[in-house]
Amino acid sequence: MISRRLFGAYVVTSLDEIAWLFNIRGSDIDYNPFFISYAIIEVYEQTNANRTRLYIYDKARRLTMNPNDSETRHKLHEHLNTGADGQCQTGEMFCVEVVDYVPEDVTKAVQAVVNDDVNNKVWVTHLCNYAIYGVIPEAQRVQERSMIALSKAQKNEVERKGMENAYNRDSAVLIEFLAKIEQDVKSGKRWTEVSAAMDLKNMRL
Repeated sequence: MISRRLFGAYVVTSLDEIAWLFNIRGSDIDYNPFFISYAIIEVYEQTNANRTRLYIYDKARRLTMNPNDSETRHKLHEHLNTGADGQCQTGEMFCVEVVDYVPEDVTKAVQAVVNDDVNNKVWVTHLCNYAIYGVIPEAQRVQERSMIALSKAQKNEVERKGMENAYNRDSAVLIEFLAKIEQDVKSGKRWTEVSAAMDLKNMRL
């Protein structure tokens, strides 16, 4: 999509989009499945090649650590098709280069993309922070809706079916709850907003 839109690079700054794009999760933030990171995706139109860099904390340990959940079968470097040191192997077409997260290094990398070719257009979203936004000259900066967010919004058949099943189950519980309240009110039982909310919550579990 980047090459078709004639952009030289796309800088991803939203944590949920990075987690979705690379299909990985983390625990850098309490009660949140995301990890502190940046990603820069470059496309070289002449060779139709690309370079993808992912900036994360503690990359050496994370790349080689064993998965800590039963669903995951591969170490992070295997999942990203990169070396245990985060470097792409020669000849690999699809590989994610993993770099230690240092905010200053990210802004320098964006500046390097800009300086590499004055005709390079760099795509950022409206949620981009000013540290990144400010190093991209206006003539080379393009701020548009996130293509990742648009892709996330397009649900596949399995996802659509799952949502449909969830709504059907929840609708059945809600109907049962409303029928219960109607009967209780007619019999004189007193309900409050709190007791109704707690009862509905327990029925939905």
